Amino acid sequence: MRAINGCRMYRLQTATLGVITDNGKRITVTIPAEALLEVVSDVAPDGKVDVLWNTRCISMFAVDLRERAQFVPSTPR
Repeated sequence: MRAINGCRMYRLQTATLGVITDNGKRITVTIPAEALLEVVSDVAPDGKVDVLWNTRCISMFAVDLRERAQFVPSTPR
């Protein structure tokens, strides 16, 4: 899986909206500032990307991630 700019982990600088699907219904959620997000999909044609936050898969606009989050470099194990 490719991620935005080849990066996988981001930390939000400001609260941002995302969408989850629950029983076929789309529900808007606010992801708080300082949340750590892992990109788990490529950017879709509609400009959205899937991220994991607190074990939940959330869809959000890639531009929001680019503009409101900061890349978190991985640390060697």
